[in-house]
Amino acid sequence: MGEKEQTSPEEIRTLMRDIVPLWMRIVFGFVGCLMAVTSLRHGLWNSGVLLGIFIAGSGFAMGELPDSAGYLKRPQGIIYILAILSFTAWSIREGYRVPGICIGGANLLALFSRPKHEGESSAHYYLRNPLPLISTALFLTVLVWFAWTTGGWVPISCVVATFCLAERNLKLRRSFKENLTRPTVAVRVALAAIAGVWASMHPAYWNVVTPIIIVVLMSADIYLHTASREERLALSHPQS
Repeated sequence: MGEKEQTSPEEIRTLMRDIVPLWMRIVFGFVGCLMAVTSLRHGLWNSGVLLGIFIAGSGFAMGELPDSAGYLKRPQGIIYILAILSFTAWSIREGYRVPGICIGGANLLALFSRPKHEGESSAHYYLRNPLPLISTALFLTVLVWFAWTTGGWVPISCVVATFCLAERNLKLRRSFKENLTRPTVAVRVALAAIAGVWASMHPAYWNVVTPIIIVVLMSADIYLHTASREERLALSHPQS
């Protein structure tokens, strides 16, 4: 019963605020602003200015869940849009038109997507609201572009599989041992090993970073769903 519970948007927002503390937002915002200001001497549309605005905007909006209910009416919504536009402009200026346009477009579309009703099937949800489907297609386009331009079909497939194996119920908590013994952990370890072997055969920056990304994602998933001692006592109390 517990694993089938739906996580409400408000619970996700609370969780994201806990994961991203205020000091982290301030640091990212300060670093981005400093980068943008120091790059102004090279022109307003300099790559450093655009990247700085993106980092600062991402920092100030970090930990907030973009939604169409009221996000655009808050200051974070305007900052978030500014960050997306800056990232897109920076990507195009640096010659990465496909990822810049696709990632920027997918994030902008997410602001106007309607939430999924409880118990609603994915097929019905996408028919009622095609914007999330378009966003997914844009992200897939970016993955295909990266794989096509770098030849890294194997490492990119490993990262995508790692995302798909993540626990979707954000409220679910287990003991650390239970998390480690889940079959998906063994699969993700195997994916990291495959990516590591590929990196040793095809040494390149992205190939070397891929197994590290997989390990970080797996560790974050385990940490997020590991119950503390107090949580374990609270969960076991009704059964006693």
